[in-house]
Amino acid sequence: MNSGDSDTNIGVISSVFVYGTLKRGQCRGAMWPFEPLRVSLVFTYGTLFDRHDYPAMASGIDHVVGEKWDFHPEQMQRVLEVLDAIEGANQEE
Repeated sequence: MNSGDSDTNIGVISSVFVYGTLKRGQCRGAMWPFEPLRVSLVFTYGTLFDRHDYPAMASGIDHVVGEKWDFHPEQMQRVLEVLDAIEGANQEE
């Protein structure tokens, strides 16, 4: 199997990184569809910018502090659907 093979298994997604209004105690923090297994304080590299309604992040070199929310793998489809709805992504017109 080569690296360009579309059947390459990249693993199971079981966590998400949040850095703004979805963090614990923030205005969208109660919108998660499940209680997480755990929430960890973490950082990644990026650049934050203001979208007026919530912060957004792009690739960059700054430290962005956030939270890693861990879920059961079987919960992730619903978690991602809820996050897409909150962010207005993947919605048909």
